[in-house]
Amino acid sequence: MTGTIRMLSPSKVVSIAKDGRSYASQGGGAVIDAHESDVHALDSAGYTPVAPSGATAARPPAPAKGQRFLDTTLGKLVIADAAGIWRDPVTGVAV
Repeated sequence: MTGTIRMLSPSKVVSIAKDGRSYASQGGGAVIDAHESDVHALDSAGYTPVAPSGATAARPPAPAKGQRFLDTTLGKLVIADAAGIWRDPVTGVAV
């Protein structure tokens, strides 16, 4: 499955081009959703991977316990419990 990974930008300004895709950091605190095949190059340039990301409909349907996903529809990180139910890690509510 090809998807995106939420990445935190490094504090320095960095520009990366890979496989026809371009990324330019805006400094610390900025986030981007990068193609998963670009994560290693971005990580090497100072970006920090957070979690796979995408719309609610793009969540894996049968997640493993502890699997994380940055749900861009909800605008929050969700984590799968032992039963494979996606939950808000702050409230514990199924989302």
